[in-house]
Amino acid sequence: MNKKLLLTTALVGSVVLGGFAQAATKITGDLEVTLSSVSAEKAATNTGSSDIGREANLIVEGGNDTAIGALTYGTKFTVDGTSATATEWYTSISKGMVTAGIGADMGAGSDIDGTVVPHVSDQADTLNRGTATYLSSHINPYASAHVGLDVKALGGKFGVSYSPNNSNTVAESAAFTGDAIGDSAIEYSYIGSPVGYGISIQAAHAEVNGDATSKSAETNKFGVAYAAGAFKIGAAVQDYTNGNNGGSQLDYSSIALGATFTASDNLSIGIGSTEMSRSSDAAANTDEKIKFITVGYNLGGLGFDLSVANVDNGKFVSGDDFQIVQLRTINKF
Repeated sequence: MNKKLLLTTALVGSVVLGGFAQAATKITGDLEVTLSSVSAEKAATNTGSSDIGREANLIVEGGNDTAIGALTYGTKFTVDGTSATATEWYTSISKGMVTAGIGADMGAGSDIDGTVVPHVSDQADTLNRGTATYLSSHINPYASAHVGLDVKALGGKFGVSYSPNNSNTVAESAAFTGDAIGDSAIEYSYIGSPVGYGISIQAAHAEVNGDATSKSAETNKFGVAYAAGAFKIGAAVQDYTNGNNGGSQLDYSSIALGATFTASDNLSIGIGSTEMSRSSDAAANTDEKIKFITVGYNLGGLGFDLSVANVDNGKFVSGDDFQIVQLRTINKF
C-alpha cells in the first residue's frame, strides 16, 4: 500500500545471495521510528497522548527466467512495536507487458490504496493517528490474499485484483472490516500518465459482493495530479456505500488535496487537506476535515520528516478537534 512516501532515496542497497541457476535473492528493508503527540482541543476532553513507535521491514525477493516468462516471488517481514508479521507476499510471472500472479499487498494486480495526490511522508489517514474516520481506500482486495493481473499500457498500468474470501488476511483475504465475513471482493484500476505533460491520473472501482438482503458495498476513486519542475499538485475524490449491509445505509464521500515543493535534492515540503462527508440513517452527519503540513529532509541515508495536522470534527463528532505532531525517521538498506 502506498501510504507513505519514503524520503531516503539515497543509499538504497541490497544483499544478493547465490541460489539455483538463473536465480538471485535480493534483500532490502528499512527501519522507521515515529515520535507523535496528539492533543484534544475540546474542553471536556482536553487530554493528550504521546508515543514512540517503531517499524522494521525486511523484504526478501527472488526470481528466474522460465519457459513461459520471468518469475518473481517474495515476502515482507514486518516488526511493528512488539508484533511480528509476514502477511505480505507474492508470486508473479511476467511476459512482455503482462504480469499475473497471487499475493497479499505485493505483486501483480490493482492497488486502490495508492494515490496520485502528491504528499511527503504519510497519507492523511495514517497521519491522523485514529482521531478521524477518513480512509484512503474503504475496500482494498489487493491488501488481502488475491489473484492479480496487470497490463502496462497508455503510459501506466491497468490492474485487477480478486479476493475470493475476506475471512482471513493470511490464508484467504480481507477487504473492509464493515463487510460480512466470507464475501468476495474485486477491484479494477488504472494509474499512469496517458497524455504526458506532467499529468498523472488514477481511476479505480472496488466492490464486495452482497448477500440476499443487501447490495454490494462499493467504492470509486478518481485522482489527477500535475507536476511542473519542483512543484506538484493534485486532487482525488472518493465515494463509498455499504449497500445497507447490517441494516443501516452508510455512504461516504471525500475529497483530498495535496501540493509539494522539492526545494533541493534533500528538502521537500508538502501541504494537504481532506474533507469527508457522511450520509447515514443511524448517525449524525457532521463533515470531518483534516489539514496538514510536512517538511522532509534527507541527511544521506537517514531521512526524517516533521508533520503537523489539525483534525476538525474527528469521527464526525461536532467539536471533537485534535492537533497531531509527528516526527518520523527512516533508515533504508
